[in-house]
Amino acid sequence: MKLIGTDQALLSIGQGGSSIDVAGLTRRSFTLSRPATDRSDEAGGGWSTASALAAPARAELRAEGVFLSGAAMSAVRTVFLGAAPESFTLHLPEDGSWTSDFLIRSLSFDGRAEGEVRFSIRLVSTGPVTFAPAN
Repeated sequence: MKLIGTDQALLSIGQGGSSIDVAGLTRRSFTLSRPATDRSDEAGGGWSTASALAAPARAELRAEGVFLSGAAMSAVRTVFLGAAPESFTLHLPEDGSWTSDFLIRSLSFDGRAEGEVRFSIRLVSTGPVTFAPAN
């Protein structure tokens, strides 16, 4: 396995002491959104407002990377086949860490001649999204 640089994003599964670093991410797209709730008042002239205050934040990660080990690849595959949300953390150097329960929406593997196993993944949050700034 090739080692990743310290300036590269890292993806881990699990919480606290039971978390495992699974991959260094070579490409990523991380999107945060908050769906708006429309409210209309037809009696007051038909005005409409959009409010995002009550709606929870959502996160989506599309990424490509290199598994850190065979155990890491197995852990991701097990979560995918289990079809249940699991806690994932996206560690971004110089920024911080984003954590939520995510469902793996898609997962693909690509073998390389140098012995590394590359993959692409799409995660969609199913719970609250939290952020911890880098120290």
